Amino acid sequence: MAILSSFLLLVPCLLTMGCGILCALWLKSAVSSTSPVWICSAAIIVGTGSALYLQGSFLHTIFLMGASIYGLLPLSFVAGAIVWRALRLKKDVNLSIRRASVLWLPCVAALILSASLGKVIRVWRVDSTRAYVVQIVPLLDEVRVKTGSFPTALSQLALAPSPWSAYPLSYTAEKGEFRFAYDDPARIFGASEFSNANRVWHDYQ
Repeated sequence: MAILSSFLLLVPCLLTMGCGILCALWLKSAVSSTSPVWICSAAIIVGTGSALYLQGSFLHTIFLMGASIYGLLPLSFVAGAIVWRALRLKKDVNLSIRRASVLWLPCVAALILSASLGKVIRVWRVDSTRAYVVQIVPLLDEVRVKTGSFPTALSQLALAPSPWSAYPLSYTAEKGEFRFAYDDPARIFGASEFSNANRVWHDYQ
């Protein structure tokens, strides 16, 4: 199991490293003829796409770390080499700085965009999940007042469908207690739980 977990964590890093090397080689050769608009557009697409797909999850964190180490770091060396060579030769310094900026700044912007948007999406989904539970709790209390116990399944209640933005919820009820729980993708093996004992959410690793 430990080997499998390590492999699953290594795969995003390896993929990111490969993409970073390919992007560095491509940008180094194409930066002189490629419009900055296209490179900035690609950065926005990568940042937004990774955020929408990974949504602030633990794998998103791994992706950002891998992209920073295996993608941004090589690009920083390439951009630095371009500027250093121009300064050493005292030739086309301003042009070299512009080329280095086109290489480096969009990649930084893509990572910042991915991290920020991913966090916003995760917070939004957590809020949607917990707001849905807040709507259900009064109905559970009504059933307990009438029957003396909480329903064993949510299907026994007249509930609106859960929001599509909410995380999948699990519900259990026994011995006069109920519990809601959902897996938190931002923490490996993490979960959040809500029960009628204290009626607050608890996060578990």
